[in-house]
Amino acid sequence: DDLRGKFREIATTVVAQHARRHDREASAPTEMMSALHAAGLLNLCVHKDVGGDGISFVTGHDPLPFLIGIEELARIDMGSAHDFQVHGHSSMFLSHACNAEQRERYLRPVVEQGQVLSWTGSELGRTARGQWALQSEAVKRPGGYVLNGVKVYGTNASIADWNIVSVNSDQGPSPDNFLMVMIPAGAKGFEVDAAWWDPTGMRSAISPKLV
Repeated sequence: DDLRGKFREIATTVVAQHARRHDREASAPTEMMSALHAAGLLNLCVHKDVGGDGISFVTGHDPLPFLIGIEELARIDMGSAHDFQVHGHSSMFLSHACNAEQRERYLRPVVEQGQVLSWTGSELGRTARGQWALQSEAVKRPGGYVLNGVKVYGTNASIADWNIVSVNSDQGPSPDNFLMVMIPAGAKGFEVDAAWWDPTGMRSAISPKLV
């Protein structure tokens, strides 16, 4: 009840106050993300090792508080609830996939600084090509990879501190060449086209094109 009350308070004050403007502008609810961080709710799905609550569909650790949060935010603005949902699922994925050192790098700042995460797999035409047939690619070079491609529906991408993107590498056949890559905000050669997102609804769930 206390957790539901915290989400409802943020929804009825912060989200409600700014929802109309974000819908008009198709802009991200950064005020909501800041309020969730201040209330300790942005880290619900972050691994316990770095100070989160460890909620996860992957491990089966009681996902109900996460679902309650989505429900309460969506009562006021479904787009804002979707932004929270994407951040939460990104946190779950990293909590499960990362080693201890990577959790410190990517997830500790979510808890301590309120950093926001985005995870984008979508590409135009991907459904017709199949789950693993990505056009975005990672080409092996000395010291790492060079990434080339275009992703769409990158929810939170314009405000995210880290963008997780899925690509196919040139190392082996599909699906063994499937990679998830962490791209920091402002990385050289990484562009977020926020103007691409201009729907008729869910406009605060800003989901740009990534190049």
